[in-house]
Amino acid sequence: MSDLKRHIRTHTGEKPFKCPHCPYSSTQSTPVKAHILRRHQELATPSNKESERGSEATPPAKVGNTEPPVLATHLTCPYCFRATFRQNSDLKRHIRIHTGEKPYKCKTCVYRASRKDLLQVHMAKVHHPH
Repeated sequence: MSDLKRHIRTHTGEKPFKCPHCPYSSTQSTPVKAHILRRHQELATPSNKESERGSEATPPAKVGNTEPPVLATHLTCPYCFRATFRQNSDLKRHIRIHTGEKPYKCKTCVYRASRKDLLQVHMAKVHHPH
């Protein structure tokens, strides 16, 4: 149900999760937490930073970080924060690892894939012409 709510927000433009320090908002809470760690490092207390990052997150940026705005050449995964991408299409493909989305469907059987190249491999192996 939460996946459906999140998806509907892409159509409605609703961004219920807001940064308490600036106008930034998002359709999900995780990107707001990452934003706060990147942009408002000095405003977060050490105990808040630890709980927002989780045990496997990357280390915090230096205090007083003057990191430039995130550009199209530096896209970060809102789920794991570790992977960064240069192209939005690469980020979208990566996010499917977290969401389980499989938009590529075999026309012959029930197989579905998260990437087009995986569907092509399936077609060659399973439904290859004799």
